[in-house]
Amino acid sequence: MLWGLLCIAAGIFCFMGAYRQWGFYVNDGKYRFMAKMIGEGGARLFYMGFGVLIIVLGLLFMVGVIG
Repeated sequence: MLWGLLCIAAGIFCFMGAYRQWGFYVNDGKYRFMAKMIGEGGARLFYMGFGVLIIVLGLLFMVGVIG
């Protein structure tokens, strides 16, 4: 249950950081590296997709499919 909630919170943070382009989020070195590799729009989509993946993982933890 706790892991599920933590994953969901992390996924929402990851998704919203990319979607809203929070300054501290998009100026991070890892985000900048990804933006150089696949472009700014590609980096946004990558991190938004990663956030959705983490949210789904959290939901799977919550319902007991994994963990």
